[in-house]
Amino acid sequence: MIQGSYHKNNTYDELKTVVLGSYYTPDYFEFITVPSIREPLMRIADEINQDLLTFENLLIQQGSKVIRPVLPTVDQFREHHELTQQFLMPPIQPRDCHAVIGDRIYKLNTQAESNQFVDDCIKQYNHKDLVELATANEKFYLDSMAQAHNCYNAQLDTWYCRDKYKELAGPDWPKFEDYVQGQRSEHPFIKQELYEFADALCYEQKEVHWLEGPNVLPVDDRIVVDCNEYCNYASWIQQHMDIGSRTVSQITTKSCHTDGCFMILGQRTIIGIDSLIDYNTHFPGYHVIGVPAESYQNQLDDFLIMKRRVDGRWWVPGEEHNEDFTNFVELYLRNWTGHVYETVFDVNVLALNPETVCVSNHNPEIFTQLKQRGIDPIVVPWRHRFFVDCGLHCLTLDLHRGNML
Repeated sequence: MIQGSYHKNNTYDELKTVVLGSYYTPDYFEFITVPSIREPLMRIADEINQDLLTFENLLIQQGSKVIRPVLPTVDQFREHHELTQQFLMPPIQPRDCHAVIGDRIYKLNTQAESNQFVDDCIKQYNHKDLVELATANEKFYLDSMAQAHNCYNAQLDTWYCRDKYKELAGPDWPKFEDYVQGQRSEHPFIKQELYEFADALCYEQKEVHWLEGPNVLPVDDRIVVDCNEYCNYASWIQQHMDIGSRTVSQITTKSCHTDGCFMILGQRTIIGIDSLIDYNTHFPGYHVIGVPAESYQNQLDDFLIMKRRVDGRWWVPGEEHNEDFTNFVELYLRNWTGHVYETVFDVNVLALNPETVCVSNHNPEIFTQLKQRGIDPIVVPWRHRFFVDCGLHCLTLDLHRGNML
């Protein structure tokens, strides 16, 4: 067993120990008989492993200890497919189910089979300070959502945003409970208002879920938790985590993972989607570097092809017109892909220390602003982020940052 300790009080102190995700090598896909499917999968595997090795070497050069999840064997991978007609997810996103706060690591859920490989990796590092919270987390979530039943339309399978409705509603708007059940005003002006705000007034299904690792952010003297408005996870964290004298503040970005929306760097700097939340209220005194809209992938013509074909859930450049490959991914690999149409990878970055950050894209405008704040960006190649819906922060789980007192 590797004797290691957990330590994390923020997201930017010197990175000393980190888990880096693992992905299958090309030989795992050799048994697939159709060349138009096999060859892209083998190419993706080769290029992902090249980029992971580059990232690992960079982390080591910068002084970090890197540990990697061990993959199942090729035979186990194929046997799983024969048994389930699905493919076992690779442990490429170790952050999904775990969060390090202070001197402990918390396991928050067990939703993916590949999490077992991450668990094994963590337990080999240090099993003593792993706190299992998956059962308590799920129970709290289900109980909380049950109490908010009047905010849910069962026919439409849609949750509505009560707080946002109260913020926007005029005196002539329908009552919130009536709006949830489908009542709309016939007054032309109010009808138009309700139509314009429709997206802001409801959650997408993937935005309503129990707490996950990327949504718990230690910020020196407090913890920021990002979740839907019906779950008081600020109180839950105070009861279930050892946070000492820290306070807990709660935000709602309506995102699946917070690190696809913004990241807190050193020098009191945030890089994020501009106007996503009221940064001045939640992070007073921080400077926000807003990612410009032209950096989003929906500005790219080739991505828009996949937005029409698979609702923008995933994209492999060069395979936009490969029908066999598209059908295969949709049938067998839906659990590998995500929702890249809404992920902004330029904010999914990993700080190595207060003055250095790893990024996956060269953006001169953002680089200029980072350097003005005393932060040097290092570009790490990550070609298939649009396929696995995973940025550099998602690829990692920081176990130890800064010095222990």
